[in-house]
Amino acid sequence: MSNSVEDMLKGEKLRYRMANTLRLPACFTIRFRLLNANIEQYMWPYMAGAMETGTWCKVRVGDGDDCDPANRTFHFSSENPERYEIVHEATHMLIWATHVGQTIQTVVHEAAAYLAEKLFTLYSGESDNLSNQPHLARPLAQLAEFVKVNTKDGKANVVCPPALVGQVIAILSGNRTAQNMNQGIRQTGIGEWWKS
Repeated sequence: MSNSVEDMLKGEKLRYRMANTLRLPACFTIRFRLLNANIEQYMWPYMAGAMETGTWCKVRVGDGDDCDPANRTFHFSSENPERYEIVHEATHMLIWATHVGQTIQTVVHEAAAYLAEKLFTLYSGESDNLSNQPHLARPLAQLAEFVKVNTKDGKANVVCPPALVGQVIAILSGNRTAQNMNQGIRQTGIGEWWKS
């Protein structure tokens, strides 16, 4: 990726969209514990602040939609991704940043990211797009509704019920992807950001 003014503007537009998305009330409402992945409501402004200041999160436009924790970088195919895509990828980065030393399976990472994405669309009223995971729509909606009901009115974080989580994990594990969904990955943090 070149450092042209056009590319820098695209990056700043993406950074601005990400920070604003992560500061929406819909994000502040997202909180749950799914197996050994824990997402708390105050993680979202932490990530938004990192996006705004660029202290440890970088963005790249044109490289697909994913995050690279080792290099503290979010990759999106455009500077204007859907908000639910931002929440999905930010969930991965939040887990990497806050679960240092824990081993978390890829399928748990994905289940947590899809759940955060679904909760975001429930709270914001925006549409989701599970066209790449059509069999996931119903069990994910049931799990998200359980979390929504059990965290409303300021209730504390909720542990996701194993029966609902098991359905989501079974579907994700059964998908043919390049990822090994059963691989346990030791969360090493998001690089040595204090040296940046």
